[in-house]
Amino acid sequence: MDDDLKWFESENYVTINFDCRTWNDETVMHSLFKDKFAFPDHYGENFNALRDSLSDLSIIKTGLVVSFRHMDSIKKQTAHAVLDIFADASRRHMLFGNRLITLAQVDDPYFEIEPVGQTKVIWNGQEWFNSRRIEE
Repeated sequence: MDDDLKWFESENYVTINFDCRTWNDETVMHSLFKDKFAFPDHYGENFNALRDSLSDLSIIKTGLVVSFRHMDSIKKQTAHAVLDIFADASRRHMLFGNRLITLAQVDDPYFEIEPVGQTKVIWNGQEWFNSRRIEE
């Protein structure tokens, strides 16, 4: 991962690195997200707030690379949620020409995780409520 991060930095990417071994619980994790991404004081410190705040993230230079080291040291459910949220944020930023790249490193050679980045099909804003989709 070090070689990859050096390459990204040489290509003018901003890098933000996390060592997941320091995440004793989700409170610590969200506090680090808030600090390293400079989220506003009203950041809710939960996964919904993370999703919303990453959508508003300003990406400068060539792009942003976020690395998670030792990701297998946290609960698999938490790792999946974090990677899924970052995959979604990456796709959303790409729509506007911004690059958000996520790298994850694990120590366990047998570590596996469910797929991330699956996109839900949702109703548009005008048809969000059932009552607006049903003709009377």
